[in-house]
Amino acid sequence: MKNKLSGKFIVLDGPDGCGKTTQAKLLAQWLQEQGVPTELFRDPGGTAIGEKIRQILLNSEHIAMSTATEVLLYMAARAQLWAEKIAPALKDNRCVVLDRWLSSTCAYQRHVGCSRENFRSARSLFLQKTKNSKELSSQDRYNMRR
Repeated sequence: MKNKLSGKFIVLDGPDGCGKTTQAKLLAQWLQEQGVPTELFRDPGGTAIGEKIRQILLNSEHIAMSTATEVLLYMAARAQLWAEKIAPALKDNRCVVLDRWLSSTCAYQRHVGCSRENFRSARSLFLQKTKNSKELSSQDRYNMRR
């Protein structure tokens, strides 16, 4: 197990309320119990800068925020998390677990009018691709029962 998952980037993604955070915590704990060096982060957040950006994004007083601003803030928080925490952890061969990443923002921003091209441009500007990633999404039927 340790050799298979060391240095991997695992994302649990899905709609709000489907249990991403709970499952990410449980997975990280289980991996650590199996001897896999594991880091658990939240998105947005996980760094001092990312937490400040999170406060802005989740503050209900910012209803006038444009879609473009929101996308760029999410990507800025991710860029900081990647540079400060994720990339070094992967380089040290630790397994990284997150409770959301790009697909949640892509789905939401596309829903409110951000084009696929604009989202891809922001993603490529801020983030490096990783070949050691696996994204797990919850099933819609399961979420509806929850």
